[in-house]
Amino acid sequence: MVDLNKLFPYDIETFPNAFTFAIVRADGKWAKVFEISEFNNEVEQLLKCLEYCKTNNITLVGFNNINFDYPVIHKFMKAISKLRKKSGLEIAKTIYKFAQDQIDSMRGGFASTVSADEYIIPQIDLFKINHFDNKAKMTSLKQIEFNMRLANVQDLPFSVGTTLNQNEIVILKKYNQHDVEATRMFLLECIPMIQLREDLSNKYGLSLTNASDSKIGS
Repeated sequence: MVDLNKLFPYDIETFPNAFTFAIVRADGKWAKVFEISEFNNEVEQLLKCLEYCKTNNITLVGFNNINFDYPVIHKFMKAISKLRKKSGLEIAKTIYKFAQDQIDSMRGGFASTVSADEYIIPQIDLFKINHFDNKAKMTSLKQIEFNMRLANVQDLPFSVGTTLNQNEIVILKKYNQHDVEATRMFLLECIPMIQLREDLSNKYGLSLTNASDSKIGS
């Protein structure tokens, strides 16, 4: 059976002077938003969280995280020996550059991704297993929030590339937390799909964790 204690939905937000990382346990009983900015540098706390995930067989769950969130986090973790010596502003700028490079790689339709065997922390991508990366089925997290009848469907409150003040970062963290909670709720609806992929992966010795139904069929 899928162990909810081992699944942690997450979501990131990147701006030139601020980076936030929101994470929640699948049962909703623990949640945290980390901030790395010119005002608050929680890089060590974030690293401690990521190290806990790595050493306790946690799987991070996201929405389009294989194409965006995880490659950014992967670069961050690989560069941490140099980054942790820098200021919060310098780290935020570097992560923002990682994010912009990743977005640039996505423009041709073939995002630069990290292969599954190189993951530092395992990933489940709800976007991929629902085949929302198919042009005919393309769906955003906002559409998912609407379809789940969430009381509050929020759009990103600031334009990409904006330099944020302290109050705006507080708003950003609430937005980040809102999105990760929406991801958590969608994850709970996808548990049967995740269980199927886990069973088939074990049965056939294949990595089908993020395969769509059509890929599994073929």
